[in-house]
Amino acid sequence: LKNLCNPTSHFASAQRYEQFLNYTTFLIIKKRNGYELTTDEIKFIIDNYVNGLIPDYQVSALMMAIYYNPLTSRETLDFTMA
Repeated sequence: LKNLCNPTSHFASAQRYEQFLNYTTFLIIKKRNGYELTTDEIKFIIDNYVNGLIPDYQVSALMMAIYYNPLTSRETLDFTMA
């Protein structure tokens, strides 16, 4: 239970966790700017959110980006299948 409450425990260092969050932020910005997310990027987001590694506030930011730049048919399918 302790590890689920502390996502940094899944990483070798705080620096690695920061890099992980920076990549997540990059994906949010990518969608915000109107680009398509790849299947692997969508799988990364879903897998890591479900495992408690991506904070709710980052997924909320992604949902806002998707609201302003809707998902393509392929992205919708990938989110559904992830």
